[in-house]
Amino acid sequence: MASSLVEYGDSEYPIVVSEVNDVLDSIEFNSFEERCLCEAIITEMDKAIADTISDEKVANIPFIGCVRRNPIRKAINDNKEKLKVIRKGITKEQYKDHVRCILNDAREKVEKEDARKRFEKTLYTILCVKKWKNKMPTYDPSAFNIYKHSLEEVIGATCQAEIVHELMLIESLLPLLLIIPFGEPIVFIITTLICVLIECVFIVMQRYNRPRLVKIYNMKKQINNK
Repeated sequence: MASSLVEYGDSEYPIVVSEVNDVLDSIEFNSFEERCLCEAIITEMDKAIADTISDEKVANIPFIGCVRRNPIRKAINDNKEKLKVIRKGITKEQYKDHVRCILNDAREKVEKEDARKRFEKTLYTILCVKKWKNKMPTYDPSAFNIYKHSLEEVIGATCQAEIVHELMLIESLLPLLLIIPFGEPIVFIITTLICVLIECVFIVMQRYNRPRLVKIYNMKKQINNK
């Protein structure tokens, strides 16, 4: 091809694919240094997106949207050799049923994960976690300080904190057993609910922070590996 610019689709909805030089040539730079800087940014974004997609994660591409590999197709590719072996000893219908089971399992797994993420995102928005999470007291603030500890250590600290509060949540239910010998169920139920809500606040806070720290950690790891 004489040009690296390629167009797909039709006149109403064209899809234009350009290489780096095509993009750079379409921009009016004030100096050669600006062109080199822009080229470096595009190259790094391209590598970061490719690595993210390779890791089976969602890549957020500016002006395009979110892209990820098809997990259902990946399930078939991962079982390709196994399917070849199985195909020799079963009938065509049995083989189709086996492939259908693999597809259904993969689809169900993706749907559950997507549903969990949507639920947590909606919950965090309703609870306005972003507004109050930094105002909550912390037993050991230094454990979550990214300037004193590595990101990996801080992520580990969030996991430990969440487990501790989950255990405390379970323990906060034990006073309900005292209703039997002492009576006064309303008092024990109210105090237990208050304790449960307090523990849930800290659990939600850790679950809100950790995915963002993991995302930063993975990005930093990718940059260091280049």
